[in-house]
Amino acid sequence: MNRKGLFLVILFLFVSLFFSVRVCFPVTCNVPTNNYPTIQSAIDDANCSTIEVAAGVYNEQLSINRALTLEGSGRATIIKPTSDKITRKYAREISGPENTVPIIAVTGGDVKINNIKVDGSLISDLSGLSGVDLFTGILYAVASGDIDSVIIEGIGILSGTGIYLYSNENYTVNVIGCKISDFLSRGVSANGNGLNVSIHNNTIIGRGYIDDNQQYGIEITSKAKGDVYDNYIANFSYADTDGRASCIFVYNAQGPQDGTIDVNIRHNILKDCQAGIVAWADNSNTYDIKINQNVFKENNLKTLKIPNVVGI
Repeated sequence: MNRKGLFLVILFLFVSLFFSVRVCFPVTCNVPTNNYPTIQSAIDDANCSTIEVAAGVYNEQLSINRALTLEGSGRATIIKPTSDKITRKYAREISGPENTVPIIAVTGGDVKINNIKVDGSLISDLSGLSGVDLFTGILYAVASGDIDSVIIEGIGILSGTGIYLYSNENYTVNVIGCKISDFLSRGVSANGNGLNVSIHNNTIIGRGYIDDNQQYGIEITSKAKGDVYDNYIANFSYADTDGRASCIFVYNAQGPQDGTIDVNIRHNILKDCQAGIVAWADNSNTYDIKINQNVFKENNLKTLKIPNVVGI
């Protein structure tokens, strides 16, 4: 083969290789549009790596199982489903029963949820879904990501929890700058041996002095670990003398006790909480917890003469 022929062969192979390689670029999809009239329709398109959701009220239950960013326009972007739109239930623990109903379910990938409002106030009855014992605004089950600047309210039935996080594998979820209120049981609940959380700069407001539920602002349990700092947590007290509501509750965090800090609680403002911070382990569990430079205020508790008030 002469030089000219060899050159043409090499050129042909180069051009073929170049055009056979598919170059993928991140795609931003906007909701609502003709292509994506609903948020879920954009989630279901694997090409949408970022989903920008305009201001409006969206009557949807969302299911996410791949990496993406869901970006709203602040409190004007509202995910507010009616009961008839709540059709899916999920296992909140691996190999566990499908016993959890979230408004937004994240069950895989690295998922960022930013600048939206989640409102469960139109959900008053989930009896049509058998075996359900937890209603939550956002569920992360064996997934990672960020929940940033999200407002959650109206999670008022079935042990209602603003954000529920679980993993038995090594995943990290950050909860940052969120405002959580009007929930039945817990603001943020982090669970599972493998889950690492960073929960900071949030405002979590309880229902005050109540007798129907022992509320917690932030709960870390079942061998989860992480940092809880720079939060404002207020209005948690329980009328039953057999228990205490608490701003921050840690139970059986990840151990063993080996000098490594499993849970670091620092620089939080804890106001009008029957118990500011509770750390508890059963007889078979030990773990390391660091509590540093938190501020405890109990102005209204003294006025109401609420029993069993403790800082730590």
